[in-house]
Amino acid sequence: MKVIISKNKIIPLLFLFACFASADNVDIKYYLNSNKFFARDIDIDNDGVFDKVISNKNRFGDELLFFKNNNGNYHLVFKGGNFSEEGGERINDIKNQRVKNILFL
Repeated sequence: MKVIISKNKIIPLLFLFACFASADNVDIKYYLNSNKFFARDIDIDNDGVFDKVISNKNRFGDELLFFKNNNGNYHLVFKGGNFSEEGGERINDIKNQRVKNILFL
């Protein structure tokens, strides 16, 4: 009985670790070297260090990724969609704009 209980406690921990590790180990080099994506250097958290924002080019998908720069090592902090897959919208560029101390991406 004790062995079964300990296994039941370990499995959820392994699952959580696997999810965290897989999300954090996304290699930015894949996106930077692919002709299906474009990247921009933008300070996403206003710490004075340029991070990377990566998006699919038109007609190549709808991924939108934010990578945090930590001493030259980039770590994925957000992965979402750019709403261009359905054909109604298109992303041609991502710009860093500041209006009255509000940062728009």
